[in-house]
Parts: sequence; structure tokens; C-alpha cells
Amino acid sequence: MPLHKELERLKALDDPKVRGYQFEPFVGSLFAAAHFEVTPSPGAGGSRQVDLIATRGDDAYLIEAKWWSRRVGVAEVQALEDRLKRTPASVIGVLVSYSGFTQGAIDRVEGKPKRSVLLVTGEELERSISWDGDFLRMLRQKRDSMLVHSKTVFMSNRPRTARRRRGKLLPSTPEAIVLRDGTRSPWLKFGGDFGQFAFAREVVDIDWVSGSGLGVSLDVSTVSTDQDGLLALLHDLSDLGWLTEKSRWSIQQAADNWHGAGADNFAAVLSDWETRYEGVEDLHHTEEFCYLDVCDDFGFYTLTGQVAAREPRVVWRASLSFQLSGIPLDPSPLRHLCERLDTRSTLFFRPRSSESVQRHHVDRGDGVLLDVVGFIVEDNELEEGRDDREWAIGVVARNPFRRSAAGQDRIPGWWPDMVADSELIVCSLRSWHPLRKPKKTYRLWSCEEAWTSDALVFNPVADWDDDSDIAGYTSLIRPSRSPNNPAK
Repeated sequence: MPLHKELERLKALDDPKVRGYQFEPFVGSLFAAAHFEVTPSPGAGGSRQVDLIATRGDDAYLIEAKWWSRRVGVAEVQALEDRLKRTPASVIGVLVSYSGFTQGAIDRVEGKPKRSVLLVTGEELERSISWDGDFLRMLRQKRDSMLVHSKTVFMSNRPRTARRRRGKLLPSTPEAIVLRDGTRSPWLKFGGDFGQFAFAREVVDIDWVSGSGLGVSLDVSTVSTDQDGLLALLHDLSDLGWLTEKSRWSIQQAADNWHGAGADNFAAVLSDWETRYEGVEDLHHTEEFCYLDVCDDFGFYTLTGQVAAREPRVVWRASLSFQLSGIPLDPSPLRHLCERLDTRSTLFFRPRSSESVQRHHVDRGDGVLLDVVGFIVEDNELEEGRDDREWAIGVVARNPFRRSAAGQDRIPGWWPDMVADSELIVCSLRSWHPLRKPKKTYRLWSCEEAWTSDALVFNPVADWDDDSDIAGYTSLIRPSRSPNNPAK
């Protein structure tokens, strides 16, 4: 607010010369507020004085500020370019003009990509000190645009929401779902309630390191405002290497849930909402989603939010929550991600206050038998025989502790309350077996769960009692041509 008030004071001045003279330290204060070391009128530009130079780490900017009644033209750009020639190659020029720039000035800047000059207008200054953005992020966007595209980008003409790029594929999953009747589907629909959680292949224990202490969290709010923006966010995550084939996801409505694996399937199911809603009787005006993925070597994250259940598909509170083993010695991948996603707030690594993963081993005497309705399978390319290549790595079973069936008094304390409304559960198998050799009896072996700042990550683990196969149960290895089918 002090910067905003100072700008309003400058706008109210009657003497344009005084205003122009005082505009220089105002621009300097913007850089100083972004933690730059600012030096007025340095000698870096040669015999002619330069308004400001600002440095922060490896970043260095040579700055000239103009508050004229007319737009700044080619001559002023050329003058700044001449002074840049006398500075190290890493220094970037910044020309601030409250009244804007002529098209000739813009063309000149875009035609000289070897020494970047960033153009900043008065409108952008006002927006960068308001709730809409911040000055440092604006500079980085301009710098990246010049570096990659040799184009000047202004906040007034930059699209508010990035659009999905056509033809760009998201990572797929090696998993498939095979139901008891042989039906194959990339995802499942079954009864449930609201609650942002996902069934995990495994829960990464970020506390399992040689040193003492607990992991850290990093929460990132995104600027996704609609479904297209959310899909563009997925593509950005994919471009930067944050999506893997180990992802799981869920979408929740008032009485129906969709669960699956793979970023490509998540994007497809999210987009095909009108088809998903066919036959859904209890339809809330909003649906929730939870996308879960792993960070190679050091943790996992969830992407959660809410989407309107009708056009326009408005998105609320879409945020990323990273759970990491510690603060990385090289945080540049995370910093790059935050810059790419145009985050709107200062971000912090926050130490967790409790252990990341909670585990419960189910006593065999408890006799928690599972009513298995399907299998999670993967293709094992190491097997030579065709019939042995598909292995069951998990099972889909009816929830033994569903609230409506078991009653609240029969739900054990170690069973997550958020999962109690789910009709089915997706379990990892402790011991895998060929799909064509299903077992007679499967039991709940253990459960492990972890929380991000917004979602539950849950992995129930099942095992089988013996080596006896179900005689004649071979239809599972024959692919079905049936469409996606609910497990009900």
C-alpha cells in the first residue's frame, strides 16, 4: 500500500518535470521491495548517467524511467542499447515508460534479441503493486518471453488463463483394471461421497532418511480459473517433468466417485463430464478432484481443487501440496515450476509437525476378508509366455468398513473416516500373481496413509491365503470390447 499511495501522489502532481524526476526513485523502490540492491545514477553506462542499476543474485538490470506525456520511441530504446554495450553481457536493460511505447520501439526491442531490453508500462506498474500480481514475477515473465520468443509481452495483452496445447500427450499408466467378468476399463465409477483422497500404489515415507527430523511441505496455489486452465496446468507439469506413470486420481460427486490412474486418463475423464453425469441422480453443483503423483527420489504431491458441475467449468482453489524429505540443496526445479505456474504468493518450506506415514497391520485373527470384484494388472514384459505376461498387482474390493453397510460402530479407529463412504477400495497386493491364476481368498493385510495439506493418500494392502487357484477362471486374460463399465 505505501507504493500504491506514492504512485497516486505522483499522478496528482501538477509539474511534469517534478513528477518525472521523482518517478526515478519510485521505480527504484519497486526493485528494492523485490529485494534488489539498487544504485541510482551509476557509472556502469559510460559517461552519460543512467537512472538506476539493480542487482539480485545473478540478476542485473540497467534501468531508465520516463514519465512523459507522449509514448517513448525508438531513440530512447537505442540510447539504452548503447549504454548496455558498456556493461557485462549478463545485464538486461529495463525501459519504464508510464505513457507506454510506440510500435517502432517495440519492433526495435524484438529485433535485438542479443541484448534484451524489457519494456514496462505505467499500467503494468499499477497492476504489479496491486492484488493482481507482483513486480518480480512480471519481470521474469518479460525476461522469459524475450529469451524464448524474442517477443515483448505486456500484462494488459497477456491471456489470463493459458490454453491447452493441442496434440501434446500426457503420461499414461501401465496399469489396467480387469473386472471379474473380464471387462477392462482405465477407470472405475462407484458409490461414494465428497472427500479429496486417492488410492496410492504405495505411500512414499518422506521421513525415511538417515538423519533425524521430519519432512517438509510446500504448498502452491495455482491461477487455474476454468477447466481449460486446469488442463493447461497438467501440461505444464508434464513439460517440466513432474508427471509420472505412477499417478493415481479421483473425482468426487455427492454420491458417485471416479477413480483411476494415469494423467492422460484423468484429463480425459475430467473433460468428458457430460458423459460421466449420464444416469447420475444426486448431482451437486460442484465436484472435487485429487491427483496424486510422486517426486523422483524425494517425495510426492497432490493437486486438488473443485470444478463447477456445469458450464462454464469454473475451477476453485486448485493447489499443489508437495511433501518432501527435506529442503532440496538445489531447489531450482521447484522454483522453475512456481515461475512457470505464475504463483501469486511468497512460498515457504514448512517442517511437518508429525510423522508423514501412519501404518496399521491387520491381525490375521481379525479375519478381514475381501470381496474382490476386480484386479489391477500390469504387463510383465520379462515373462516369455503370453499367458503369463499380465500380473495382478492389486485388487478392487468392496469396502469392508463402508459406513452405510457396516454402521459407524463397526468402523475401526484405524480406518480413515474419509474412505468410509466409498463403496469400493483399491488395494495393492503384497504378493503378486499371474492374472490367469486368481486366488480363492484375499484378506486385508495392512493400511498406510499420509496427508498432504489438502488430501488423504491411502494404500490398503491385501494378500492371499494360499497358492490354490480358482479352477476354470481364465476369462480374465481375454480382452473385452466392452466400454468403460462401473464396478457396481
